[in-house]
Amino acid sequence: MHKARYFGDVSPDEDIIRPIEILPKKIVLDTNILLFAIFFKNSPAIIFSDLKSKGYDFYISSETLNECEITLQKYSDDIGMHMSIVNKFILFNNISVIYSNNLIDGVNKSDRHLASSAIEVGGFVVSDDTPLLLQLDKCKIHARSLREVIASSDDEIQYPLYFRGTGLGADGHIIIKATFCPSFLVSWHNNFTLFSLDGLGELSYNGKFRRFEFDQFGSSKKIYLDFEIIRGEIFTVLVNYSVGTNTTITLKARHLSGDSFSTTCVVSQISGVPDSSLLDYFSGKDNKQWPGYYLMISHGPYCLSRESWNSCSKLVGVGPPTLTSGLLLGAVVFSRLDNEMIRRIPWDGALILARLSASGLYPGKRHKELPPEWHEVSDARDKKMADDYLFSLRK
Repeated sequence: MHKARYFGDVSPDEDIIRPIEILPKKIVLDTNILLFAIFFKNSPAIIFSDLKSKGYDFYISSETLNECEITLQKYSDDIGMHMSIVNKFILFNNISVIYSNNLIDGVNKSDRHLASSAIEVGGFVVSDDTPLLLQLDKCKIHARSLREVIASSDDEIQYPLYFRGTGLGADGHIIIKATFCPSFLVSWHNNFTLFSLDGLGELSYNGKFRRFEFDQFGSSKKIYLDFEIIRGEIFTVLVNYSVGTNTTITLKARHLSGDSFSTTCVVSQISGVPDSSLLDYFSGKDNKQWPGYYLMISHGPYCLSRESWNSCSKLVGVGPPTLTSGLLLGAVVFSRLDNEMIRRIPWDGALILARLSASGLYPGKRHKELPPEWHEVSDARDKKMADDYLFSLRK
């Protein structure tokens, strides 16, 4: 019998996700997922239409409805209209509202309504609150991330979103979940590249010395993290960076069932926000330089917290909330209720807006150390991205 890697694990050969097909067809939506489904069109949110057609029922707690209003008040210039959109969506999609008792221990107090609701309806939670996913797993309550729901869908168009992020900033993270399966014709003593990013550096694995190496471009200083990869087993590696007068870089690595290893080093200041679009080359099966499989690569304009790291590195299928984090502002600003029709922004448009507003929403923990001109190159790059997107809409 295989060793369970998460609560309810019956799929030892499934490395990319925790399947949803093994769970009851009753889904309790967290606030971030509900708002995502409501305020984006032509996005991963269409997955929920696919699930509905397969007989899944949807639920929210009364606390989730309250959280929707609190969240929307941060961005909305017309809270009445936006809450009307929320209520119409709930009514149209027959989403049931649950009044839970919030008596579940082991889960953050603010999230106990989700755990109670899942137990009450006999279903599972869908959330992009990464630390919550690990808490629910430890409490033996089924839960899945948005990425896992996307990857479980029959719609192959959605699958590449498993290899996406929301850009980088003065702070940032790049996280990769992968396996290492070199051919017996390939020497383990080689250096294998995980990613190479202009303006930041290159992360590789040195098979000879059994360690990850981060090489900051333009610097003679390398960062080493001793870590012996086990052939065929899932591992996760993280690069966190924070820029001020210098750059602090932290490397972390872990096998699913193993200990976490980390190291931190201070290097010279990088010259501007790295261009995260270059990471697309290393996504999925496109990275010919890595002798194995990428199960996930994601990035965001903030340092990944310890709690999020633990969840991402310990659970199959879980990654940071970079499909939803930072995107709601653009979605709410551009949504309208027009003659009972909900007008919504495409997900890729919200992603561009999120990248454009990253320096404002995520200025970085050390932004006061940075001169105003530090953002000039990335601002020009982001403006071109926005212009190209607006031009494509006119076609």
